[in-house]
Order: sequence, then C-alpha cells, then structure tokens
Amino acid sequence: MTTRSLCYCLVLAGCSLPERPPHLPPGAVAPAPEVQAEPVPPPVPRPWAEAPGGRALTVTLAWDDPVDLDLYVTDPTGETVYFANPHTASGGVLERDARCADTTGDREERAVWTDPASGRYRVGVDFLEACEGRRKNAAYRIVVHVGERREQTERRIRLGQRQPRVVELTIP
Repeated sequence: MTTRSLCYCLVLAGCSLPERPPHLPPGAVAPAPEVQAEPVPPPVPRPWAEAPGGRALTVTLAWDDPVDLDLYVTDPTGETVYFANPHTASGGVLERDARCADTTGDREERAVWTDPASGRYRVGVDFLEACEGRRKNAAYRIVVHVGERREQTERRIRLGQRQPRVVELTIP
C-alpha cells in the first residue's frame, strides 16, 4: 500500500493526519508524540452464590451513543462468545449483536448461558466503529444476571480501545 492510499484510507475512516511542525524542513520527519494511556479501572471480581431462580447467566452490554460496541465473554474453558463466535461449546450464545446498520431497537448485545459451567467468566468490551459523525468516546453499561441476582457496572471507552476485563465473576 502506498503512502497516498494509506492516507486516503485514514481519511475515509475518519482519522486525521497530524500537521508537520513549522520548524521542520520539508521531507523531515517529526518525532512521534508521547501518548499517555488513560488508566483503566481494574476488573470488578464478583463471587456469585447460588441465586434464587436458577443458575442462568446473562451478560448484557448496553449503550446510548451512535457507535458499534462489541461484547466479549470468556468462559471457564477459555472460549469466548462474541460476534465472530456466537456459540460456544459450554452453551454460551450471543443472542444479539448490535451493529451500526441497526437503526431500530436498543443498542445492546447479550450473551446467555442457560446452565453455565462452574468457574471464572471474564467480560470485555471494544469500540471499533463510530456510526454517525466522529464520536470518539462512549459510555456503556454491563449488566450481569445470575438467576435473579443482578449487578451493573458503568464505564467509558474511547474509539479504537479494547477493555478485555471489565467484569470478572465466578460461578461456584
């Protein structure tokens, strides 16, 4: 890919190229700017006791902004349910995958296990596409149901960011 086609791809994707500092001669390369990573809060570990109403596990990612967020839930065997793997050997099913083209309904994705295996589950989120305009940040909620027990975690995410461990929970 040539530099020109790369620049064209970046512009189409909504990226902008940095301007060359005025003190550099033509053709000189500016040093890369220092990038400060935003601190990401640690995952919230949650032990789940047997809940009234059964052991069904439901993990829902919900948001309001016009963006495409993706839910990832990794089961105790290490297999992850997400848009490219909507069914796991442990019984996990991605029931809903919201995309930018979905203009009706809620902006949410949901993974369900009707009889989850005992062990640790890890929930992650990524933000790879802004649907309308150039939104760079989005707020979201992760809601975890085990039986009748419900807990919610709220966070923010930046465009291009992946948060691999937003919530961790253990099913006995």
